Formats: sequence, structure tokens, C-alpha cells
Amino acid sequence: MLKSLNLVIVLGVIGSAIAVYAYLSPDSGVAGTIGALLALVGAAAVTAGSLVAAFANLGRGLFILLAFLMGFGAVLTALAGFFLMQYGLAIVMALAFVSLLFAAFRQTPQRRPF
Repeated sequence: MLKSLNLVIVLGVIGSAIAVYAYLSPDSGVAGTIGALLALVGAAAVTAGSLVAAFANLGRGLFILLAFLMGFGAVLTALAGFFLMQYGLAIVMALAFVSLLFAAFRQTPQRRPF
């Protein structure tokens, strides 16, 4: 397990919870909209990708590709949260992107360097 991805996993779960609330709660102002659903899918994809990267034994190239896709998903989900005026989601996904960068470039004994 890659311990450096723990923060990304936690932030992905928090982002998914915020997105579920935004999609289901009538108080959010975006309940039931396609934008809120896409933000939910994006946050869930970041969570799932970080779980796969943390627990699967991936090769160097596949890990780099997965990290790039997770970063791209986190940035787009943060942008969607901003446009939906769900600023908590935007902040959490931006933090997930930054922590993903730290996790990807951190030299730890648990994973092979790039």
C-alpha cells in the first residue's frame, strides 16, 4: 500500500460526500442537475483511482498514467464545484490535486521512483 496516497483517498471520500449532498439535497440549489451528477462522478473517480493506485501493484508507466488522469479529474471536479457554487467541493478537490502531486513526486520506500 502506498501510504502517501492516504490523504488523497480521504479527500476523495470527503469530496464524494459533498457531491452526494449537493446532488440530493434540495437546499443546495443544484439538486438533481446534470452538473451536480457529473461532479459526483468526478469525485468518485478520483476516490476509486486513488484506491487502485494505493493498493494495486502497478508498473511505472501505468502509475504515471493513473496519476495524470486522477489529477485531471480532480482539477475538473474542482472547477465544476466552483461553477456549481459548491465551494467546499472545489476546495477539497483542489487539495486532493495538490496532495496527489506531493504523493506522486515523493520518494518513499513503499514505491518505486519514476
